Amino acid sequence: MRKLLIILALALTAPAGMAATPDPAVGAAAYQKACARCHRDPAKLVAQSAGARAAEDFAAWLSAYLATHHNPGPQAAADIAAWLALR
Repeated sequence: MRKLLIILALALTAPAGMAATPDPAVGAAAYQKACARCHRDPAKLVAQSAGARAAEDFAAWLSAYLATHHNPGPQAAADIAAWLALR
């Protein structure tokens, strides 16, 4: 249920011009393209976000993280968050 809420929150807060629903399959590819070179193990990134996940604030945590860390853009960030939320 928490994962569904995260994806829904991302969709509802999407900037204009962004697709309505984040796509985890696209997020997997976006992670490989934008993140995997340095963050080979997504499980490690997921573990780092444990506090944010416990507070059901993963989408906000990831958005803030990506805004200052090689920002792939809002759609890619939403897709990556959707994919990571499944981990």
